[in-house]
Amino acid sequence: MPGIALALLVALIAAPETAAAQTTVSAGQQTGDARNRAGEGSRERKPAPAPEPEPWSFFTTLSNGFASNIHFDQEERRAYGGVIAGAVRYEGDDFSVAYELAGHSYTNTTRWNRFSQLIQASIERDLPGNWEFETVGQVGFKGTSEDRDVVDQDFEVSPRLEYQFTAERRLRLFTIHRFKRYNADPDSNAFKNYLGAEFRDVTGPRRHWEIGGRLETNDEPPDRGDYRRWTYWLERSLPLTERDALLMQIRYRLKRYTQRFVEAEDQDVLRVDHRWVPSMTWARALSRDLDLRLEYTYETTYSNDPDREYGAHLIWTSIGVRW
Repeated sequence: MPGIALALLVALIAAPETAAAQTTVSAGQQTGDARNRAGEGSRERKPAPAPEPEPWSFFTTLSNGFASNIHFDQEERRAYGGVIAGAVRYEGDDFSVAYELAGHSYTNTTRWNRFSQLIQASIERDLPGNWEFETVGQVGFKGTSEDRDVVDQDFEVSPRLEYQFTAERRLRLFTIHRFKRYNADPDSNAFKNYLGAEFRDVTGPRRHWEIGGRLETNDEPPDRGDYRRWTYWLERSLPLTERDALLMQIRYRLKRYTQRFVEAEDQDVLRVDHRWVPSMTWARALSRDLDLRLEYTYETTYSNDPDREYGAHLIWTSIGVRW
């Protein structure tokens, strides 16, 4: 296990749980002194109702960064890149829909240069007790603004069942059913199914922790591409100042192929990959609708197939605007 992954895991678990100071401001109620002509007593002046939130919102994000290993292999090709994305979202009481368009451009490679599109919709339903059910569906073309998996057509539906212990604590159970289609390489088309759970506890403004895990099955036309993958993650966010927050996350993935063999110590064994992905993100709210983010990620994979081992450093900055 790489040392940097262990160091971040220790930092996640050992982060102090200091409570944020809260200030409560009480305002005295005012009673009008004037009486109407009919001789009625003074009446308490009621506050004006809060304005309804706008159902439509628009987003723009500009990102640029450096990758020490843009292809995530043993070649270790360095590259700089940028992504500009725009999105529109409609959100009702129990229904939402969003559309995103993004342009991607990188130096020293053409694999990731593209325009991507994503359409996503969700429907929520309240159930008896503290249960809530949500169905999320999405269609993607050439990945998303945050995804390096360049899939020509990506169809996904995800039912989610959530239980609210309190307003701050919730448990989510979910499944994902996904079909990935590659125009130039039909043998890489895949049906994927996920089953997972995650628990989140919000302990204060910009302060939360989350733990989760999921099982993924991948089935491709050639059996050699079939695998089972387990993913586990731990996430922690802490406020630094009134405008700044730090998000730390670590992910571990164990991938076991069911039909792909490699030679190890003069024997044919099924290939097994281990991947660690620790990351840290600093976020600063420049204003109500403008934020700045700086993210560092280290990704490493080790395997019983030595040709598949690699390490990669990624540093990204982004500015997001909500219109």
